[in-house]
Formats: sequence, structure tokens, C-alpha cells
Amino acid sequence: MSCRGCGTENRAGRRFCSQCGALLEVACPACGAANEPGDKFCGECGSTLTEQPAAGTQSSGPERRLVTVLFADLVGFTTLSEHRDPEEVRELLSSYFDRCRTLIERYGCELRPRPAAGCGLGSGFLGSFSSRFAVL
Repeated sequence: MSCRGCGTENRAGRRFCSQCGALLEVACPACGAANEPGDKFCGECGSTLTEQPAAGTQSSGPERRLVTVLFADLVGFTTLSEHRDPEEVRELLSSYFDRCRTLIERYGCELRPRPAAGCGLGSGFLGSFSSRFAVL
């Protein structure tokens, strides 16, 4: 990476120039992605990189962020699984989760990790849109 101040070539990953000490990249406070000095918004998540207004001019309370949450479940799964071999049920669930994951992730939904046995979700799963930018 070349320093904008003195033109020195620096190794990748450095935050400051090895010759003049100038800032080489700015880390996004929201996602941590590297951005060039002078950028006003993060190239990864779109968060502002400039300093926030002085205290007292902006609310310091919690910020509301909208998130769309998706919950899906196999209707009749318990009844179906009671009369089948456990290996057959596991294969059915694996196929179901794989197909759902493929379709849902195509539209930008982040699926939460598949629930562990006995956690109460059974054949259901939980996904969210825009959760990278919000705390659930």
C-alpha cells in the first residue's frame, strides 16, 4: 500500500506509514473493515467514518434499527417423524434445511445456526435480514 503523504510503499496490513507515520487506512467502527483515509463512509457496511457531532448535539441513547426476522417450520413434522425410522427423519431434515438455506440465502437472509437437539425449535429455523447492522 502506498502512502498518500510521502509515496513510500508499505507492506499490506499496516495502519501507519513506516516513513512518515501518516494514517494508511481507517478501520470502520461498525464492522472493522479497512477504508482509505478521506473516505466518509465504509465500503463494506455503509456506516459513517467521520467523527460524530459533539456530545449534547446527538442523542446518546439506544438507536432503533429495523430488522426483518423469518421463522419457518415444517407443519406436521412431529406426527410424521413418530412413524419413521430416525435415520430417515434425519435425512428428511437435512434435505429440508439445505434446500431452505439455499433459497433463503439467495435473498440475503442470514440463517441462525441450526438448533441443537432438544432446544425446542425441532424442524424450525430462524433467519434475519439486515442483522449485521443491528443487535438482536
